[in-house]
Amino acid sequence: GPTEWAPPKCATRGIPMQNEGAVSSKVNLSELLENSRIGPLQIGVSVLSMACLILDGFEVQAMGYVAPAVLAEFGAERSVMGPVFAAANFGVLIGSLVFSMVADKIGRRPVIVWSTVFFSVMTLATAYAQSLEQLLWLRFIAGVGLGCIVPNATALVGEFSPKASRTTFVMCITVGFTVGAAIGGFVAAWLIPAFGWRSVFIFGGAVPLVIMTHTALERDIRKAVVEIKALSCVTEDPVLIRVEGDEP
Repeated sequence: GPTEWAPPKCATRGIPMQNEGAVSSKVNLSELLENSRIGPLQIGVSVLSMACLILDGFEVQAMGYVAPAVLAEFGAERSVMGPVFAAANFGVLIGSLVFSMVADKIGRRPVIVWSTVFFSVMTLATAYAQSLEQLLWLRFIAGVGLGCIVPNATALVGEFSPKASRTTFVMCITVGFTVGAAIGGFVAAWLIPAFGWRSVFIFGGAVPLVIMTHTALERDIRKAVVEIKALSCVTEDPVLIRVEGDEP
């Protein structure tokens, strides 16, 4: 719903204020972000969203890199890996469709954060699979979490970017998925000979958890409404600002 705060001696510049001089004024947050300059908030959100996409790309492609070692351990034919790959992709499809709608209702920040934590835990669980059937179900469940990262991270960056540079920001962060997929090949080539295929999933699950623990993504976006007051100051009198619309 609407958010209110009373920034000391600070209002907004470039956005028409309703009932100027009154105790309460209204500002549309989306319009304010569209007309703002590029600053630490926009850069921080973009960098952290790109990090999520890099991790997502790594996780989605990881099964392809470890497949030969998995088949060797379980003594199975290559054809049995088809359902495992299909299950993961089907999970990604479900996640992208369902959680994009959920994000529209509750916000993209919590969906991205908790989905990253979810697929990290499921990726760690994949490292302990004892059969191909377990592997299939674990990859399907992890895929549900993986599927919501790309659409929501992209939309989040678009919502926080100034209108003039929105396309550039979105194009830059979407490269993260491909970067993550490429990095996965190098990581797998290093880990599998030394530690086995399970180490790839341990690495892939542990890194996102560490990043989510230390990241400023949740904090930055939660503080966005408060930090927006620093964009400009036009009055020496305290102003009560009401922000219309949902927080991006």
